[in-house]
Amino acid sequence: MLNMQTGPARCHRVDILPTHFRRVLGTFPTDGGRCVHLVSSERTGNVVVKVATTDENVAALRGQVRHQTVMSSLYSTKLYPPVLAASRDFLVTPYYRSGSVAEIAQSGQGSVVLRHVSQSLRHLFSCASLEATSTLSFRQEEMAKDFMITEARTRLARLRQTIENHHLAARWADAAMPRRRGSHLEEITRSVDWIVSGKINRLSRELAPRRLALSAHGDLTLNNILVEEKVPTSSVIFIDTRGRWHAGLPWWDPMMDLATLITFDCRPLHSASGYAKYAEDARYEAPLVEGSLLSLCYDEPHFLSWIARDDAWKKRVELYVAVRLLGNIGSELKSARPGQESRATTALARLSEQARIIDSW
Repeated sequence: MLNMQTGPARCHRVDILPTHFRRVLGTFPTDGGRCVHLVSSERTGNVVVKVATTDENVAALRGQVRHQTVMSSLYSTKLYPPVLAASRDFLVTPYYRSGSVAEIAQSGQGSVVLRHVSQSLRHLFSCASLEATSTLSFRQEEMAKDFMITEARTRLARLRQTIENHHLAARWADAAMPRRRGSHLEEITRSVDWIVSGKINRLSRELAPRRLALSAHGDLTLNNILVEEKVPTSSVIFIDTRGRWHAGLPWWDPMMDLATLITFDCRPLHSASGYAKYAEDARYEAPLVEGSLLSLCYDEPHFLSWIARDDAWKKRVELYVAVRLLGNIGSELKSARPGQESRATTALARLSEQARIIDSW
């Protein structure tokens, strides 16, 4: 994988791993609370080992194992990496030499990226159409109504906790917002008023999906789509999956996954489109064109079936973009080094723009 830091690497809490998974070849960059390593194993060859170092990431890792296991049996064994070993704190899966679709995008292979994105969208909406979603209990209906509210408030709570508990984040929050009046914290307060004021409750009644779907992914970015090369074709592999669990199954709004692709791969933090004054590199181009992404969606029969019963999906996608940006601010702050918080500032600037769209509704 192109982004791996090769050479000797220290695997945090390596003692919890089986002995044959302790020869670390390199480390993949991640946010705080976890580490991801390429490990050489005599038994299985090269593998990827994820180690969780906080309670939050332990829960996320256990959720991934559960998600991959359930959805492999229910939908497809080929869409998710097999679990080679797992415990409370770690997960071992195969290493895919072709890397992620994000890395393919970096190499300029635009047509290949679109092919893999098309495959991913087909899985996303095919999974959403599974028969299991047609039988709704009262609890599932309530989950659908509360989904937007819960996702927004959860990310706001996490950001507040990050600012309260991390010295760098607290200092950034008090600092002046570039080209805006007031501090970063004041800009956050303005940008989340639609959540705090309760407006989101009305928006949820107007925009919420009629139902949630089975979660094919839950965090669909190009970084979280790996490629397995096969002859004569190749296939996509979904990693870092998630969902809201009910009745032993993971549920999600597929439009949240579409919004995630738009947020981080069509309108990325380094994109010059509209945010050059905040971006670290204004020459950076988005790896995925939003119009091309939506065209691929309209080519999918299961997408057309979904939106035929979902008149509010476009507005909801824009709201979800704001939700993802809100969560991303805290993630960027937790992984930033002192003086390198510009990506968090960019995310906040974009959140402010999205908030103005929502305020107009």
